[in-house]
Amino acid sequence: MLDGVRNIFDPSNSFYEFGRKLIYVFALNILFIITSIPIITMGASMTAMNSVFLKIINEREFSVTKDYFKSFKANFLKSTVLWVIGLVIGFILYVDIFYWVKYGIADGTYGYVMLVASVIAAVFLVMMLHTLFPLVSRFEMSIKDYIVNTFYITVKNILYVIEAVIFSVCIIGISVYMIMTGKMLIMIYLLFLCFGLNGLVQSYIFRRVLNKYSEDYEEMVKRNIEDLKKEGYTFDDEE
Repeated sequence: MLDGVRNIFDPSNSFYEFGRKLIYVFALNILFIITSIPIITMGASMTAMNSVFLKIINEREFSVTKDYFKSFKANFLKSTVLWVIGLVIGFILYVDIFYWVKYGIADGTYGYVMLVASVIAAVFLVMMLHTLFPLVSRFEMSIKDYIVNTFYITVKNILYVIEAVIFSVCIIGISVYMIMTGKMLIMIYLLFLCFGLNGLVQSYIFRRVLNKYSEDYEEMVKRNIEDLKKEGYTFDDEE
């Protein structure tokens, strides 16, 4: 299950290749921080980062800055809507957990059951958010379909998603540790490595997950185009 992530540090890769990926991590880390400052735009930032990293690991032609902002702009609305939905649900679950921890114990078994249910729901929300933005960067669909398919893919690929969450906790957890211990390296780590490294790892993991659905999706798109052609529609940008 870790094979895809090991490729990042594969000894057979040249030092130049490793250094090149590290530069991309630095660059995308800074772009991610800049475009995520309002917080509400973080969904579009995660989508853009995944989009560029997928091109990098698939060895396709790309321009880090140009492709990042192209994806950021193209997916801004739907990514932001989905991100806000996730934030709202997350806030509700946070309030639930806080309530059941502080006051629910007095309700006995019911309070404990509700606390456990709220924690499980919060964990699953985090897992879905890990799956969601790689999906947005790869496929075009409605907001409703993103939510439904994210749920389906998360459940069907639960081990991969757990792996992705564990890496995020470890990578971002280093920042929390540095802040709590007053480490001076925290600014360097946050500015140049933390989010970019996490994005690279997530892209390796979810490339394997989403590749399983790519062929089916492309066939579906082709069928839809053929149906539209039969109804008299024309397409000028066919490849």
